[in-house]
Amino acid sequence: MLNKGTNFKITGIHYDAAFINGKWIDLPSNSNKRESLQDKALITVNAQGIMEVDLHASALLETTAGMDNTSILKYQLYKFNEAMSSAFSKRGTRIVFIHGKGDGVLRKAILTELKNKYSGCKWQDASFKEYGYGATMVTT
Repeated sequence: MLNKGTNFKITGIHYDAAFINGKWIDLPSNSNKRESLQDKALITVNAQGIMEVDLHASALLETTAGMDNTSILKYQLYKFNEAMSSAFSKRGTRIVFIHGKGDGVLRKAILTELKNKYSGCKWQDASFKEYGYGATMVTT
């Protein structure tokens, strides 16, 4: 659920908002505090109004010490589902999941989740120009 004041819209999303700790917050204009909050955000909104979620383990976790690949993947999928839940209520919302190129394990897991849990959504490879091969854009 979005908090009041985020100016969140299906089109023309306010790009001074971020999804942090389960809620949308407005980002302050102070660049130091803004950067700190953006680093903690699960979802950010780019200048084109598209939500972005970086699912790289290094972006989600301070450390992966003591975690095996399966645990990391489960956590990444947990964060994927958290982001989808936050955006799913607004039809037509575009959200880019940055999963990286790698071996394609996370990408395949995301596509399986989309097919099984979010079959009403459409998805495609995100813009190669902006994200390379490692991102998927979902439209709710």
